[in-house]
Amino acid sequence: TTATKAEAEQWIKELNLPDSCLKASGSGYVVLVDTGPLSKMVSDLNGIGSGSALELDNAKYQAWQSGFKAQEENLKTTLQTLTQKYSNANSLYDNLVKVLSSTISSSLETAKSFLQG
Repeated sequence: TTATKAEAEQWIKELNLPDSCLKASGSGYVVLVDTGPLSKMVSDLNGIGSGSALELDNAKYQAWQSGFKAQEENLKTTLQTLTQKYSNANSLYDNLVKVLSSTISSSLETAKSFLQG
C-alpha cells in the first residue's frame, strides 16, 4: 500500500528513520526499513581483509567486535521502536472498533425503541 509523500514523511519522522528510507512507488510513496546498520556490519566485515587466510590480532578483533555489537544494538533498538509503534497503532485500532461497534449497537437500540413507541 502506498501513501502520500506527507504521510510517508510523517512515518519517517515518527520512526526516526533517515530520509533515504522514503521511496516513490507507483502513484505514491513507501517507507522502507533502515538497512544502514546491516550494511555497515557487512562493510566492516569486508574491511577486515580478503583472501582465504585471514589473521587478526586481538586488538583488531576487539575493535571489529565492538563495532559489530554497536550496529547490532542499533538494529535491536529500531526493531523495538517499530514493534512498539505497531502495537500502539493496533491497540488504537481495536479500541476504535469497539467504540464504533458500541455506538452502532446503541443507535440501533434507540431507533428500535423509537419505532416501537
